[in-house]
Formats: sequence, C-alpha cells, structure tokens
Amino acid sequence: MNNKTAIKFRTMAEKLAPTIADKLGDRQTNTPKRQKEAAYARLEGQRLERTRDILLWLAGCYETDTVPAVLADVKTKKQIYDMARSKLVRGNGYYDASTCTGEPAESDIATTTAWSALSGKTPEEVNAEELRREIEGLQFANIPGYYPTPPAVVSLMIEAVGNSSLLWSEVRILEPSAGSGNICDALVGQDVDPDRITTFERNVTLSGILKRKGYNVAGGDFMAEAGRDLYDVILMNPPFERQQDIDHVVRAWQVLAEDGILVAIMSPAYQFRSDKKSAAFREFLSAQSESEDILPAGSFKQSGTNVNTVMVVLRK
Repeated sequence: MNNKTAIKFRTMAEKLAPTIADKLGDRQTNTPKRQKEAAYARLEGQRLERTRDILLWLAGCYETDTVPAVLADVKTKKQIYDMARSKLVRGNGYYDASTCTGEPAESDIATTTAWSALSGKTPEEVNAEELRREIEGLQFANIPGYYPTPPAVVSLMIEAVGNSSLLWSEVRILEPSAGSGNICDALVGQDVDPDRITTFERNVTLSGILKRKGYNVAGGDFMAEAGRDLYDVILMNPPFERQQDIDHVVRAWQVLAEDGILVAIMSPAYQFRSDKKSAAFREFLSAQSESEDILPAGSFKQSGTNVNTVMVVLRK
C-alpha cells in the first residue's frame, strides 16, 4: 500500500476540476472560427476528464496494492495526460474541428491498460454529443427564417406565462415553429413533461432533431396542419418574412383554448406599417393583447441577426 502516491494522484485529480469545467463550459459559437475554438476546448476538456479518471483509478490501485506492472513507473500527471490523448478524425473544411474517436492515440501496453480503466460513453451521451454537433452546425446552414430563440428571450416568454391560474404540469403546450427546440428544451428544464408539448416544424433537418430529442412533431406546416386541437399555452417565434408572423399569430389564436395564453416573438413592423394586414392586426391586438414589449436591441444577435423584435402576450 502506498498512501503517499495515492494522495498525490487524488490531489492532482481534484485540481483539474476548474480547468475541466472551463473547457467544457458554454462558449460563443456564432462564427465558424469561434465554433472551431469551442470544439477544440471541448476536446481538451474531455482529455482532461480522462486524465482525472485515470489518476483516480491509479490512486485506488495504490491504496489496494493492485497497480499494474506496466504502470508502476507512471508518477507524473504529464505521463497520464499524454496517455489520455485520443485518436481524432480531422474535419475537411478550414473551420471544421476534429472529432474524438473514443480510442487511445497510442497502442502501447501502458496506454491501453490505462484506457481500460475508463468507462465508455453511454448511448445517451453519444446521442447528446451527436445532437450538439448537428445543432451547432445549423448556425451556418442558411435555413430560411431559422433564428433560434436565445435563452434570455425564452426566459422572458416563460416568465410572461407565469402561473396564470394554469399549472405547467396540467397544461397542453404548443410550439408551432419549433426549430431545433430551444423553447421546448427550456420548458423541459423546468420539469415540464415533454409529452405535454406539441410541435410543428417545416424543415426536415430541424424536424428530425426535434424527434431525436423526443418531442411530438404533429406536422410540418402549422398553418395548414394545425387541425382543431386546442392548447392552453402557446409559445412561438414564427418566421418574420413577408409578415408571416402576423399570419402565424392569428392562426395560433384560433387554436388557443379558453383561459389560455399565447406569447409570441414578432417583428415590430406591424406597429407602424400602413398596409391592410398590419392595420387589421393592430385592431385585433387592441381587443386581445395584454402587453407588447419591445425586446432589447441585439436580443437575437447570438442567433445571427440584429433584427428588432417585440414580445406580444395574448390571453383568451
């Protein structure tokens, strides 16, 4: 038993925690360069996680006198860090980051022995990583009308709903232009049962992501396929082009249940345009809306646009 070495390795492992948290933390990915930098930071964080786990495993081996002979001369964190390097698959594009294969970069017996102590990723973790990469890549896919709702805006939308005499655990929720699921994800993060959420999404790629996340995709075109089902809460960030946001909000109003609430992110253009559709919508809002709050400038900057936005709240 070598408690001194065991303590040394455990101390090394504990000291890695802040760096690992930093490398795996959220980073800006709104440009190809930043996206690549964020990907490499995650790769480094994953390598440091493997380093930590091997350190802790070796500490346990020293405490029980079961250190493999091929690792008896491993005494430094750098030795273990070197062994924790994985094989990478290089991306084809200039800004494409490498991806980790989950296999050791070297095949010597010491390295493979150390890696044998590492538990592989679960299917759920693999799926989550694939989803993350797919969603991140959407930022530069040029999908018409796709501007994901930033977390700060989603929080304002959920706050606008409040309790309103409706319990989140009992309501029927609709997200009619769900994109990659930012609004839905925030609701689930607040313990809303995903089975209570219905989504629509026209883009096949985005619809596939929603399904992989486990959401109910009732159809593609909300305007044509919404049917007669009613919903207690509708949270929406519809497309703005050609005043589609007006059309989507009016259609959503038709499927809002009595005592329900609708919160929509819209272009403020309807407030000052003189065309018939804008005038009719202003008249509609004057009878139905609870509030129209202009969102701060740059609210959607991280989603790739500086368009001005307003949050409209309607109650039935």
